[in-house]
Amino acid sequence: MVFGLNAVWGREDHDLHNPLDMTNIDALLAYSAAHNVQIYGFELGNEKCGPPPELFAKDYHALHALLLKHWPAKANRPLLIGNDCNTNPSYLSSFLPLVEDVLDVTTYHHYDGYGLDPKIAEKIMTPNYLDSTLSAELDSVHQKYAPNSQLWVGEAAAAWHSGADGVTNAFTSSFWWSDALGVLAAHNHSVYCRQTLLGGNYGLLNRLTYQPNPDFYISQLFHELMGDVVLKVTGAAADGHGYLRTYTQCNRGGNGVTLLLINIAPNTTFVFSGGNGNVSWTPRLEYVLTAEQLSSKTINLNGQPLVVGSSGSALPPLLPKKVPSSGSSSSSAEDGTFSLSPHSIAFVVLPDAAASVCTKR
Repeated sequence: MVFGLNAVWGREDHDLHNPLDMTNIDALLAYSAAHNVQIYGFELGNEKCGPPPELFAKDYHALHALLLKHWPAKANRPLLIGNDCNTNPSYLSSFLPLVEDVLDVTTYHHYDGYGLDPKIAEKIMTPNYLDSTLSAELDSVHQKYAPNSQLWVGEAAAAWHSGADGVTNAFTSSFWWSDALGVLAAHNHSVYCRQTLLGGNYGLLNRLTYQPNPDFYISQLFHELMGDVVLKVTGAAADGHGYLRTYTQCNRGGNGVTLLLINIAPNTTFVFSGGNGNVSWTPRLEYVLTAEQLSSKTINLNGQPLVVGSSGSALPPLLPKKVPSSGSSSSSAEDGTFSLSPHSIAFVVLPDAAASVCTKR
């Protein structure tokens, strides 16, 4: 659990130019430590706050002192996280140097679009929209002023104002979501706090039925297949004019690599083959995600709908299509290539891909 602390209540007259009274926060921390409440981290601030950077930095140092007091041992001390209030790069350029010695995690909120935009569905399926997920300037500021802190997305979805029904809770959102996970992992981000698990029209679960929306399965596959080491993609990534999105990471807990391939083109099929001697497209495991239409709230895995069991509690197994090594008795001439159809997403596991950094540990 990450617990958010109010950065406005506790200031005299709620004036952001007054220092933060830590009395209530100190009591909460003292109780948590005394009762061994397992808190992963405390985040000071959430959106509508943003005191001047010099004052806010003093609040963070005061909170850091309280964490040291209540959790003297670093091993079980909650992380200090923030600020989620004002993450404009110009503000962070002043704020981060003042807290880089105490801040464990830098967080920010980011929404790419507006839920009431009547064109939100068609906008999501464009390279420009997906490209807007990454703030290169914010990433650069973090690396310059607080490189020792982790970088998290503290809250985000494809569109704010609770998203849009039939868009941010449907297959359309999965193209944004899978791309966001891939591109941010490749740019120093280690955690993504999705808005939301349950609530609004952008939740991972349907807010009325609690059934998984398509993005739930994207999250599950990304977590289970994509490891912590990100690899650079060359070649095919530049050939899709932004409509083909490709990301590669070491497999989760083993040798080989997993590719995340995203095709937002409505009429173009991309074919992958060959390599530079280090990549073979066989053997492989394919997890290909499609839907009857972009507005569908049911997603297909290798052509089969992912449906929760009749009891309402059993998630469907996420089983891959297995393609054997080329030259084996069960392989075919086409096994050495992989085709990605229009409006589809695929996780392709290549267990024999030779990447020196992807070794069992």
